Amino acid sequence: MQDLIVKYSNFQSSAISRLSTISCAPKDDQDAQRRVQESLQQRKIYNSLSPAARQKTHALPSDLPDPQLGLDSKTYQSVTKNLRSVIHCPWSVNFNLSLSSFKKDCIAGVRHLIDLCLAVPGSKPASFDFCSSVSTVSKFPQLHTPETMVELDWA
Repeated sequence: MQDLIVKYSNFQSSAISRLSTISCAPKDDQDAQRRVQESLQQRKIYNSLSPAARQKTHALPSDLPDPQLGLDSKTYQSVTKNLRSVIHCPWSVNFNLSLSSFKKDCIAGVRHLIDLCLAVPGSKPASFDFCSSVSTVSKFPQLHTPETMVELDWA
């Protein structure tokens, strides 16, 4: 499995070149662009991006519990005109909280992102891709998952 990952995981040159804009949606607008850049640097992604790819990446501060994602009407409409795909990765992970505690930020936020995809003009909505860290250990053989690097065959 590791060999396949190494062989087929170089996507920088193929995917980014076809995109005109990559919008990241941090939760607030306090230094949003800087926060996106720092996040990419921490994950060792930023320096591997070409200058052209870096210029395509911008912060679009958002508020997921808001039906318009905290965007004014003009910005929301502009986003829907050019939107092709939403990839949503963050989800609060705290198993000590009740399900209802996820309603505002997580469940409503997912619904509002799906609504954004459906608001794209034309007959084909934007795609919505939800990434979950839970799937990385869905085949773990024991009840409790250790706080360590997971094995590939646990996914």
